[in-house]
Amino acid sequence: MMASTRVLAPHPVSNLRRIERVPRADETRAEKRLRLQLDADHEFHQRFWHKNNTDFKQAREAFLEEHREDMSAGRLPAHLMAEFYCSFLEAHREDHITYNLEWWGRAARQIPLYVHAYVSRFFTFSWLTLQPQHSELQEGPSSQPVSCEHCGACG
Repeated sequence: MMASTRVLAPHPVSNLRRIERVPRADETRAEKRLRLQLDADHEFHQRFWHKNNTDFKQAREAFLEEHREDMSAGRLPAHLMAEFYCSFLEAHREDHITYNLEWWGRAARQIPLYVHAYVSRFFTFSWLTLQPQHSELQEGPSSQPVSCEHCGACG
């Protein structure tokens, strides 16, 4: 559906790989809508993980500073770090629940967009009927091929 998709280096804060979607020259409206929605969903993930990872780093630095006297060889004991990780996850539990619910909804809304984009490669939708795309000819009442109503050049 896309002419090409490039997966780039991870973002330094969110750690998500950047995605560059190049549209086809003959991209349909349905494909464009899907591409734009995928970009919006990626931006949604980017915003969440950027904030989450920034908060995590700040909280971790504050925790390390607070427990500096407990460090041996520049590291905190595993049980103290486990305590930090548990407290961080618990403090951000609601954020993660909200994120997951939003993501599941977005993923579910992508399904009909994918179907519509895939089908739009073969058909165009008019009010309630499917019209063949340019390369297919319609048969008229006299069984003679009729020009395509989209461009008039097929017959």
